[in-house]
Amino acid sequence: MCRPAHSQYGVVRYRDARLHDKHVDFLIVALPDHRPVAAIELDGRIHDNSRQQHRDAVKDTAFQCAGLPLLRVRAEQAHTPASLQALLWPHLHPTEEALAHA
Repeated sequence: MCRPAHSQYGVVRYRDARLHDKHVDFLIVALPDHRPVAAIELDGRIHDNSRQQHRDAVKDTAFQCAGLPLLRVRAEQAHTPASLQALLWPHLHPTEEALAHA
């Protein structure tokens, strides 16, 4: 498991992030209180079928209502710690403009 470069955040594996048989692959939490700040879903080919797309939409709505970003990345693509950090950075460090519209 890769650790974020910023020591203010931690990563919780999916088995610790279940909610009524729904889970995310990675939950990014603020330390030391473990407050959720974002989640990552690795979407493989199974996410291309209509049944899974419906389940994904429910999960997307739940995260949107909670005000938490749910970032979806294709599992088939190669990911490095740097590419995942670049994906997460805007959500962990929003600009003043983004905060004004929140």
